[in-house]
Amino acid sequence: MLSDKEFVVVFDFLGKDSIRYTNTVAVEKRVFKNLQLFTNNKNPNDDLFDRLNVSARAVWLCTVCWVREVLVWCEARLGASRAKV
Repeated sequence: MLSDKEFVVVFDFLGKDSIRYTNTVAVEKRVFKNLQLFTNNKNPNDDLFDRLNVSARAVWLCTVCWVREVLVWCEARLGASRAKV
């Protein structure tokens, strides 16, 4: 929800374990205008991120973290073998 005050965004939603989160934050004009554009075709009761798939996001994050771990491990192994040569 966007406030009537200048460049203020009001957060009010259910977070993890259905714990209500409320916060009022002053933002830059550019951020405020982008949020206005983003919410233009939404009703006040609509979810803001209605296309967000939390399960798919979790899988993607796990994949990214796993790939990073593999790269760090390979780099450590290559560095150790280069030092032996």
